[in-house]
Amino acid sequence: MLCAVLSVLTPAHTARQASAQPVPTFVRIDDTRGLASNEVWSAYRDATGILWIGTATGLQRWGGEGLIGPGFRADSSPIPAGEISGILPFAGGLMVGSNGGGIARLHATDMTERPVSACESDTEPPPLYIRHLTPLADQRVFVGAGRTGPWVLTPDSYCPFRFASPADSARGIGVEALAQTPDGRTFFGTWDRGLFSTTMDGIRIGVLDSIPHPSGQIRDLAYDPRGYLWSASSGAGVIRHDLDSGEMVRLAFLTRDGARPDNRNTSLHLEGDRLWIGSQGGLSFFNTRTRTLQNFLPELGDPNSLCHEFVADIYDDKQGMLWVLTDGGVCGVVLNHLDHRFVTVRGEARLIAAAADPESFFLGTEFAIERRATDGLEVLEELPLPARGIGGRPAVPVGIVERGPAILTATSQHGLFRRNRGDWTRIGIGPLAETTSLTGLIPTRGGALVQTFGRGVIGVSLPEGTPHYQILDEGSSTTLTGLSDGEGTVWMDGRAGGLVRIAPGDSVTTPVDSWPRDSTSTAFSRVEDLTISPDGVLWAATRGGVVKYDPKKETHRVYVPGSGLPAGRTVAAAWHGDNLWVATDHSLSRLDTLNHTWDTFFAPPGSDEGPFLAKGLLSHGGRLVAARESGLWLVDTESEPPTAPPPVVEFVSASLEGGRLSLPRGEDGFDLALRLADLAHPGDVLLSAHLIGHESAPTQASGTELRRRYTGVQPRKEPYHLRLTALSSSGDYHTMDYSVRVRRFVWQTLWFRSLLAILLVGTVGGTALTRTRRRQREAVEIQTALAESREDERQLLSRHIHDGPLQTLYSIGHRIELLEEEPEPEGFQALLKRNDDAIDALRRICANLRPSGMGQLALDRTVGSYCSSFQQDHPAIRVDRDLHEVGTLTEPIVVCVYRVLQSALANVSRHAQATTVKVGLQKQGQALILSVADDGVGFKRDTSMLALARGRHFGLLGMREWAERAGGHLGIDSEPGKGTTLTLTVPLSD
Repeated sequence: MLCAVLSVLTPAHTARQASAQPVPTFVRIDDTRGLASNEVWSAYRDATGILWIGTATGLQRWGGEGLIGPGFRADSSPIPAGEISGILPFAGGLMVGSNGGGIARLHATDMTERPVSACESDTEPPPLYIRHLTPLADQRVFVGAGRTGPWVLTPDSYCPFRFASPADSARGIGVEALAQTPDGRTFFGTWDRGLFSTTMDGIRIGVLDSIPHPSGQIRDLAYDPRGYLWSASSGAGVIRHDLDSGEMVRLAFLTRDGARPDNRNTSLHLEGDRLWIGSQGGLSFFNTRTRTLQNFLPELGDPNSLCHEFVADIYDDKQGMLWVLTDGGVCGVVLNHLDHRFVTVRGEARLIAAAADPESFFLGTEFAIERRATDGLEVLEELPLPARGIGGRPAVPVGIVERGPAILTATSQHGLFRRNRGDWTRIGIGPLAETTSLTGLIPTRGGALVQTFGRGVIGVSLPEGTPHYQILDEGSSTTLTGLSDGEGTVWMDGRAGGLVRIAPGDSVTTPVDSWPRDSTSTAFSRVEDLTISPDGVLWAATRGGVVKYDPKKETHRVYVPGSGLPAGRTVAAAWHGDNLWVATDHSLSRLDTLNHTWDTFFAPPGSDEGPFLAKGLLSHGGRLVAARESGLWLVDTESEPPTAPPPVVEFVSASLEGGRLSLPRGEDGFDLALRLADLAHPGDVLLSAHLIGHESAPTQASGTELRRRYTGVQPRKEPYHLRLTALSSSGDYHTMDYSVRVRRFVWQTLWFRSLLAILLVGTVGGTALTRTRRRQREAVEIQTALAESREDERQLLSRHIHDGPLQTLYSIGHRIELLEEEPEPEGFQALLKRNDDAIDALRRICANLRPSGMGQLALDRTVGSYCSSFQQDHPAIRVDRDLHEVGTLTEPIVVCVYRVLQSALANVSRHAQATTVKVGLQKQGQALILSVADDGVGFKRDTSMLALARGRHFGLLGMREWAERAGGHLGIDSEPGKGTTLTLTVPLSD
């Protein structure tokens, strides 16, 4: 499961580059998760979040965990043969290209083919070996073909491109790649003829001008808006071409850290400063700004590593994911669209405190205090920690404040220190600081507030001479976070009491009465960080979300997960520019205060060695820096997050018009599928479905899909209310409401019954007598059929005993007579073996009649044991089991379930011609449900008791009888060619 975001790290020092590199987590989709073939050639993700995957054996779709679908490859399928080499959205559907099967234009929902005709004036056969599909302007597609020249595709037709000369036409065969510049220049990379520049006008290509290249085998091209063309070749690696000067430089000579990519390159993807490179030897990532390169390879036994070393292509879905197509499946990588730089602190040090002034940032660790430049985060100065204290323990900084030329730091064990262009000097600030640990500093206009551990707050002023201190609110628990506003009022966390304040001149704290409080929750009582906007409004990061508090109006507003915030506590807040930024444990969120909407950016995995620091967002010098335990994240605040797909809802056995869901008359159930294809963080998605009026509590699921089958929904006059909710990993909350109408059959309605009663008044006597006699005859017919069924079962049992164990016993007796005359040791061994066979045969017959322990063991164990026996006896039929724990039940229910299961599986083995049968057992409310579904030939017949009796379907008839004896119901759902599903519903006694 994908749980991290790929990013770029900029090491602080060259010696620390290796430890500063990110370790991306790859989403692996391969044959172990349902992919038909691990050889992946193409991919496309549509607006609903579904990822279409083109493999060597067909086309599949992936929407998240458990949503892999069947391959669209069959005799009647319009998907072309050969590996699927290209997938593009095209004219309301999909355009699919194959390396060996040509092109098909498909409807995106039902996969039916839409016709595409050739040009009227063209007599050439259409291209067969498609290498790639590249979108052009005006709803056109550039088709690179392997054994012909390139073609152009429009919604209605396809035509070959026309070259300026026969020589150019010959050189244009096998175009592998295409790149275009904004001024109209076009570049072709060919299979074995090198690199060319030209122009394109409609279906005409200008003169091909050859561009010098050390390899003629160009596999991919990428245009860089900074005036470069990047080419990937098979043999010469990646090369950067300067389009103005013509300079050509190999990527191997551009890296600063000495890293080298594989030279057998297959694909390129450029976005901003990031150049991704696929090759036959893995995946590489080159940061064009820092000129650092990273190589990624598959790691044996690591499911989060690259799928395979052979990378066929790289695809950016523009929804926050990069897909790497390999010979071992498709690997997804989460792209962090919040561009940033991340720097680590010294060695393995853990960042404890951070602060800032207009020109620099301060990082406090257990080893030193670093001062870094605001602009580039480079180290300006490394200050030693104050002198070590008792027992050699370091004076670990827990808070840092800059005051003019001086620096203050509060330490966890040894008090307050000041440094002013010299050594550290310890400042005496009263008895509280001598007897307890310090937890932080709050800067004020004349000095700072020193926070202690549960003993109160000490106010310190810093004149030129001796510092002054004042003990404020001694013994209070205001020890964690706070700030001083422009009027000198200090606002602090009151631990269990929300927000408190100390006005200028006061020595005690005053609780903020209008702070949000809930007697059932402490979500907002713990303030992790405070920031203030230019209009004097306070913003607090709390465990339950973000609180906006206006001190002048004494009003508040809360923002909780579901309004755009991701799940989890918020630990830091900062006002930067015109926006509020908050940090959760592993993400940053930005609030648009005008529209009250949030954008969320996930933290890079290279910095994922610890959470964000409380009070760890710093806004100074036009820069926003987020402090984590492993270092600083310099944030590009103008970035935009990836677009998340909306949730998708599907209903089966019901019709939807607007927000109204109608079931067919007489139906009492329907199937629901709710999907939110958040492939980046599927484990953080929360889905819920609640049919209000039918069930007391909603059905909830974590993951990208929720499937629910509603049954037994009683008809009623007023509609039911169905509420669906979906919470994405980024905190986007979606709510969908539907009215659900359940109607009786026409003959079950009051008006129909009234009309029928009027029509039958004169004939009710004779009709009733006739009906009674008919029912009596039908009952006799059904009972006769049941008696015949039981007689057949007895004959079958007699035959099994006679032909099996009885014959074996006759043989044993005869063999004993022979051994009495001529004893032989080998004969006794064979005799024992035949005796054991007879015992086993009798045990199987007894088990079929009534298994041992039935009624004493848990029913789910009894059902599972019988499924295992059936699997052993019928190895050609796979038995899939979904058996929930139901415990021990009463004798009638156990016998009913066992007999129905026994008969159902017997029908599967005798008549269904199935390869798979699925057996399910679960409790739903006050009912026990057994389901048996096969993928066999199915049937289409009347399944009433009388019809089953007349058709001599004794198995189904017996199952119906067992269900009625237990007061239950047997549902039969079957169609020719679509298998059969039997559903037994038995009520449970209280």
